[in-house]
Amino acid sequence: VSADKFCAFVQGKSVPWRDQVYEWLNAYKPVDSGGSLFFNLPDGHEKDFMAQRLMGRKANLQKCEFFSLRKFGICMENTMDMPGYTTEKLIDAYFSGCMPIYAGQFDPDDGFNVNAFINLYDYGYKDAFMNQVIARDNNPDWETEMRVEPLFTKFPEQFGLDAMLDTYTRLFG
Repeated sequence: VSADKFCAFVQGKSVPWRDQVYEWLNAYKPVDSGGSLFFNLPDGHEKDFMAQRLMGRKANLQKCEFFSLRKFGICMENTMDMPGYTTEKLIDAYFSGCMPIYAGQFDPDDGFNVNAFINLYDYGYKDAFMNQVIARDNNPDWETEMRVEPLFTKFPEQFGLDAMLDTYTRLFG
């Protein structure tokens, strides 16, 4: 089922290259920002709901509900200098039902299905990226095809229990 609204953005931290992608997309069609960065929702229930600064699981559900009402979701990592670094951003957008627009240092061998999202790095420059977004925005068949793609081609090792425990031990141990 196609979402009525164009694109979601939920960020609180300004990152220049990610902010630039927001501006490119917003120049094409309005991007709804439900995070504190560029917050631009019109008055009403959704604005009140997204203005609440929830924590933990409630915040995750809040973000996912916001993404679910849009066709695309900007879900780009905060940093590009940590190879293999992947946060919840891509996963949240995908499982919310929108088309993730992603940029990050994930390793393709980690099992992410590159057919399940738009990877900024597949396009060499702004015009090529925007042409793809516009083409996909105007092609309902593409949206249906992408929505049935699984996010993973294999279970990523970094989400396994041993890998997560190792990470937590390094960070907090």
